[in-house]
Amino acid sequence: MDKDLRGEYVLICEEFYYFSRLSPLDIPVELRPNIPKVQTSYGVITKDAAEFINYVKQHVELCKYTDAK
Repeated sequence: MDKDLRGEYVLICEEFYYFSRLSPLDIPVELRPNIPKVQTSYGVITKDAAEFINYVKQHVELCKYTDAK
């Protein structure tokens, strides 16, 4: 773990989905999480990401890399 966690920033998660730029997942506008248009000191809050997460899980066959079971 020392080798994997020695960077300044580390993403740790229970599920991982990677859609490459060569095979992106088209997310419907109404399901997209809130993302700031510019850099902010306070960010933007997505109140409920459940529909977005479910959409990604339903399209896992398009995912290039995943650890989903």
